[in-house]
Amino acid sequence: GWSAAPPMSVRCLIRCGSSGSITSASAMLVSGPMGAKVMLAGAASADFASFTAELRSLAAELGVADRIVFAGPQTRPQLAGLMREASVFLLPSWSETFGLVALESEASGVPVVAWRGAGGPPEAIPTDGGVLLDSRDPADWADACAGLLSSDDGWAALSAAARSFAEAHTWDATAAGAT
Repeated sequence: GWSAAPPMSVRCLIRCGSSGSITSASAMLVSGPMGAKVMLAGAASADFASFTAELRSLAAELGVADRIVFAGPQTRPQLAGLMREASVFLLPSWSETFGLVALESEASGVPVVAWRGAGGPPEAIPTDGGVLLDSRDPADWADACAGLLSSDDGWAALSAAARSFAEAHTWDATAAGAT
């Protein structure tokens, strides 16, 4: 897991989505705080089996391979543990059906950065608890992360808002609102 990261370091958890996630991560790592670590969790489908190797190669080419952990597929408890330890969660998906993974991250008090066009994230990410981007430009993603992490007090407010939003959108709360 995160054991290679020093205490109190920035920990960015990314759901594998595109090579843009690596270039966003590298931009953040290069311009961000020393000791920052990025973890990519998830796996490519069988028809994209070479994707992880391509991402590793890109990380090496960008000079950030030593600060990116490729965690691979995670069980639900493992992913929940990684989320609880993260500072920010990036969701670079091209498509989401609902944004459940964003709510899971928010339930851990972790602000989310996601692409607005994915479907799902606009409904699952509060404006005061995360960032929805219209851009797929890695520099914009790195800037969004930097903005979320620029102040301890600001991050704490985002974290509290993210958690509050998730608590109001549990399965029970959603079902109660549908009746």
